[in-house]
Amino acid sequence: MDKFFKLLAQATPNLSKAIFVVGDSVCCGIPVKTADFISKLASKNFKFEKNFSYAIQHHHMKYGLWNGDGIKKEHVLILSKK
Repeated sequence: MDKFFKLLAQATPNLSKAIFVVGDSVCCGIPVKTADFISKLASKNFKFEKNFSYAIQHHHMKYGLWNGDGIKKEHVLILSKK
């Protein structure tokens, strides 16, 4: 992911925004706040601007999710290039 953000910064014009829509994860039974994780990884190349969340109305996917519970909330993370 670190390499991804470095390459994204190289390909992104100055003053551009990068927007990510993510759901939280569970890894080895431990909850992971994905938006926080991405913000920290991206901080070398991007500045955090805003994060907001919303509940998903119909959280059924065509593919199975490993956490078995589905995604109930999504987080929108807005970053700007430094």
